[in-house]
Amino acid sequence: MNQPAVMQFETCKKGCTCIMVPKAKFDRLLVESHEFARWMFDLAMWQFYTSEKKLKYIKGDARERIIAVLKYRPEILEVVSARTLASYIGVTEAYFCRIKKEFL
Repeated sequence: MNQPAVMQFETCKKGCTCIMVPKAKFDRLLVESHEFARWMFDLAMWQFYTSEKKLKYIKGDARERIIAVLKYRPEILEVVSARTLASYIGVTEAYFCRIKKEFL
């Protein structure tokens, strides 16, 4: 295919470099390098951990979801009204504002 084994390209607004590795090369690295395999395993475990944590907030009760927004995504409050957030979470605006006041 006339492509290098590893291609680099810029994709992130923060100046990060992403590396694309063809599957065959990736599989070979897993077999040949214990360090690479361990790194990939650790990365996968971190993704599982963060997914479970996010799921807890998505599936929690309304109070937990409100607190998660206030704690982890406070910038949303600058661009989305309390009425809209309350509606999205499934609570009244008054309840949302009460929890927000308690939290902040």
